[in-house]
Amino acid sequence: MTFIEFFDKTCVENICACLSQIPERVIFLGDKKKELESHAARYEKLFTERGQTVEFVCKSVNRNNLKSIVALLSDIVEKYSDCAFGLTGGDGLFLTAAGIVYERYKDKNIQLHRFNIHNNKIYDCDNDGNVLSVNENSNLTVRENVLIYGGDVVDGKSFD
Repeated sequence: MTFIEFFDKTCVENICACLSQIPERVIFLGDKKKELESHAARYEKLFTERGQTVEFVCKSVNRNNLKSIVALLSDIVEKYSDCAFGLTGGDGLFLTAAGIVYERYKDKNIQLHRFNIHNNKIYDCDNDGNVLSVNENSNLTVRENVLIYGGDVVDGKSFD
């Protein structure tokens, strides 16, 4: 499965659905490519340490240009047949574009979901009754939380 995530400054919102159901790839959309790549490298490290292989692809687009966002999302949906849009993070135009693309590509079986980090539930936002399941290993440890926000844990002997 390909998860399309709209970049959010709250790191856990960028990967919470990925933690619940491990996708083959995650495509991050945002407007600052270097920031996207920096975060994606940390997320990839997290999954690698968990023994999971997830490809992170970063796509930068002007956050104020709805037409460009729709075009980029359309390209992604046409390239990958198994897309799920994560509606947990991101801002208004990205979410609006997701709705437009969802409507245009109804025949592609695009999934729309929202993850509630407070109760560890995924909500079906496309009303097709197909809800992503939450696996038992979706919670982050303190160390993993520190890692995704760009920190390191010092154990007194060496850097982790």
